[in-house]
Amino acid sequence: DSGKNYCKACPEGTTSDGGSSTTCTCGGTQYFDDDECKACPSTSTCPSPPCSALTECTCPADHYVEKSGNSWSCTACKTGQTKAASNVGTAQAATTCNAATSCAADYYLTEDADSGKNYCEACPEGSTSSDGSSTTCTCAANKYAKNNKCENCGANTFRTGSVVPGANENKNDVCLEKSCAENQYIKDGACTNCPEGSTSAGGKVTTCTPNCASGKYWD
Repeated sequence: DSGKNYCKACPEGTTSDGGSSTTCTCGGTQYFDDDECKACPSTSTCPSPPCSALTECTCPADHYVEKSGNSWSCTACKTGQTKAASNVGTAQAATTCNAATSCAADYYLTEDADSGKNYCEACPEGSTSSDGSSTTCTCAANKYAKNNKCENCGANTFRTGSVVPGANENKNDVCLEKSCAENQYIKDGACTNCPEGSTSAGGKVTTCTPNCASGKYWD
């Protein structure tokens, strides 16, 4: 031993700032315990390294702290619910998440049966929402509501404005026969204007009748 300082590699899992550093510190997802760096549990991190205890590991925002046996974890709040970041070491319940007050498009507000707090649920397939405070979604045209799903109406029938979740609708009561205006015809379940040079009486017709002006022919 020469008695002179030298550069020594930091132990595995630790880092230093280099230069004249005389110590090594654990990383941003670790804490120091029993002379070694240990991983913070789940998705928690050490927000201001170095962390010298498990209880300095912090679950991210919109998560609550759970404990199962000797294991800690960060569990996400339900969609749309919020919560401040919190340290590992004290178990929390899902009820510590704050209720959602608004949702993104194509989600709706609904109450969680366990906590009694609102969260955001995705609209059922075939439906949409646009208002952040919506508590229902609207089925696309020519669909009706059944068992909180949007089901297709039959051919040449139409329906608008069905909402889910909501009461079941009787297909035969709400999917009405389509009737188009004069000079329109039914195409792919919708009223479509007749092509130029043709006409129709409207109603339930599925084709238009050629009616070319003098000097023109139908092609």
